[in-house]
Amino acid sequence: MGHFRGLQFLHPAGEARISDRHTLLRRGARAVPGRDPRGGAATEAPADSPRLRRPLHQRIPVIIGLASQEGRTLETVARTALRAWDISANCRLTLLKRRENAVLEVDILDKPTYVLRVHRRGYHSDAALRSELAWMISLAEQGIPTPRVVPTLSGDILTLVPDPDGARPYQCDLLSWVCGTPLGHIEERSFGDNEFVERAYRQVGGLAARLHAHGAQWHPGGTFNRHSWDEAGCLSRPGVWGHFADLQTLTASERRLLQEAAEVARHRLGAFGKLPNRFGLIHGDLVPENVLLDGNECTLIDFDDCGFGWYVAEIATAVFFQLGTPSFAPALHAMIHGYRQVRALDEADLGMLDVMLLLRGMALLGWIQTRAETNTARRIRPMVTECSTALAARMTGDTSDMANLNAALELPAY
Repeated sequence: MGHFRGLQFLHPAGEARISDRHTLLRRGARAVPGRDPRGGAATEAPADSPRLRRPLHQRIPVIIGLASQEGRTLETVARTALRAWDISANCRLTLLKRRENAVLEVDILDKPTYVLRVHRRGYHSDAALRSELAWMISLAEQGIPTPRVVPTLSGDILTLVPDPDGARPYQCDLLSWVCGTPLGHIEERSFGDNEFVERAYRQVGGLAARLHAHGAQWHPGGTFNRHSWDEAGCLSRPGVWGHFADLQTLTASERRLLQEAAEVARHRLGAFGKLPNRFGLIHGDLVPENVLLDGNECTLIDFDDCGFGWYVAEIATAVFFQLGTPSFAPALHAMIHGYRQVRALDEADLGMLDVMLLLRGMALLGWIQTRAETNTARRIRPMVTECSTALAARMTGDTSDMANLNAALELPAY
């Protein structure tokens, strides 16, 4: 298996267990808590929280404070956008998360019905967003569990809300509500016990393989436009999310180590190549929050980062935040097993997993710098920095700083 010998991260941090989530695979989802009967008001979960549902007693009765200009603007944009779908201004809005986009739950008659996304301006072009939505539509038509794209009254899949100040308009789209519980939370690094992880990630692996198989034979036409999670997108400037070396909290030795590892990664990726059986359309962000479990079924959500990349990188992305926890090896093995039940994944692919993990770490370091104002960036920075530099040290053979790392890297044989 070459470079994929042993992949096991040992870390002093214990695994946070979620007492009820693993039972969902056997007993089904719990009932949704009772809802506040008041209509029309907007409420908020913390602005970049990974949680997709909160009991009402935990919800803050404002959207980013609603007293702030930012909150008032978001409220106005959201309700203006919903007119394109003829959705009443009296519907209830709840901010679910705000990382790249503002994602809002739309409740009609006190029932969660839709998800409205107000996209971060300047991140994606209209063409890129239409391409994302077109793929989601095609995936749903093939029975792959994803949210349904809801067209406007005019039949469009994207609506633009003008900015009163004359800046570029806000891009908004509407998706069907998906019931379920996230597989875990990257900020808390909570993923459940090994039994839950193995059951869930076998299914995630199978879904990822179905997604890749669909993308490999799908022909969307010349207007399809998405970014690439390749060596240029993850290792070069400007990068999809930014450049890893620009992260201001890196030490000089960490930056030098990462730059050396980037050169090794480029060399190995060049030899690995981008043949159609290895490289194509991927989800690009299969982190635990983007897989919802309802009963025995998983649904893939949040295709905002879908694009072109190595198929095996999808697996690395899915388990990256489990590095250093006891669930890493079970999740990795289960996902590979589930994937191989649907689609081929050979030894050469698995031999590149360390490179793909490093690519994800590098991309995240760039994101942490460009999105430094978010709570998510602040919370994940230590873990991403530690694991990325440890991966880099392993890849380059430079262990001079390993004594200062709280991670010992050993890739487990599969």
